[in-house]
Amino acid sequence: MVEAAPLIDLVRRTNLLVSLRSLEGVDRVWRLGADAVTLDLREMADDGLSQQARKWIRISIGFAAYGGAEVLVGVGKEDVDRRLEAGVWPGIAGVVLYDVDSAGDVERLLPLLESMEAYRGLSRGALEVIPVLGTAAGVWNVREIVDSSDRVRQTVLDEAALCEDMGIVPQADYDALVYARGRVVVEAIAAGVQPLDLPHPVSTLSPTLSEGEIREEGVRARNLGFKGALFPQQDWVGPLNAAFSPTGDQVSYYTEVRRVFAEGVARGTAAVPYQGRMIDVPVDEWAKDVLRRAVSCRERDRQKREAVGRRT
Repeated sequence: MVEAAPLIDLVRRTNLLVSLRSLEGVDRVWRLGADAVTLDLREMADDGLSQQARKWIRISIGFAAYGGAEVLVGVGKEDVDRRLEAGVWPGIAGVVLYDVDSAGDVERLLPLLESMEAYRGLSRGALEVIPVLGTAAGVWNVREIVDSSDRVRQTVLDEAALCEDMGIVPQADYDALVYARGRVVVEAIAAGVQPLDLPHPVSTLSPTLSEGEIREEGVRARNLGFKGALFPQQDWVGPLNAAFSPTGDQVSYYTEVRRVFAEGVARGTAAVPYQGRMIDVPVDEWAKDVLRRAVSCRERDRQKREAVGRRT
């Protein structure tokens, strides 16, 4: 039996996609508490890659990082070398690569990243790659994509783009993407890579949602196996950070689960009853994972609070 690779303890629950069209797009994002901010370079015209524009990109990196967020750049796989040359500077953690259909799309990026790391004084291997899967081919090839490089720690399912690629008209009362979603979650987690998504209808129909509703959708995504989301709506950051973090009740419950099980093991019992269920080794291991994740989320939130505090 092949044992699944463990998930890397990476806390990147919220990745806020930000346009660089104006200062208004970046001047307040550092206050929002996103774990990561992706500066979207896809729509920048050729004249947007001028020396003056590159200064603006570097300023934007600084703005985005003020609150402790990791900063990435978003690019399509076409004309990627020019956009990386314009967008990769010290302070960039990685590249969100759109339109990925195969492992080859990631592999073709790797020598460019190595060159940029050397050219811009970044440590070797510093730049991550987050492949965005928005085609049937990308979903079908997900395992080879996430296995294509150690730089891949997360992957994003773009359900809106997938619908367009497959000729699907999204309907609020029918979910056509159950298989695609399950395939990405299973293959990514088996490879030790975190899958990101906000499932249909949020990702496909973009409904207007209250803070409570978006948190509920985030919890649903978490329960489907996703570890976070990439999205452009600034008011979603807070509720999704909460949704993709263990709750206080879960921490209390699993802390007690570990205590009860440890007492049972000390008595020589392999399984003990607790609140109507039997606690055994697999449940105890799950409790460890939840509690470890809770600690990591709290630490990440502390880092961001301290970063904001230094700026205010």
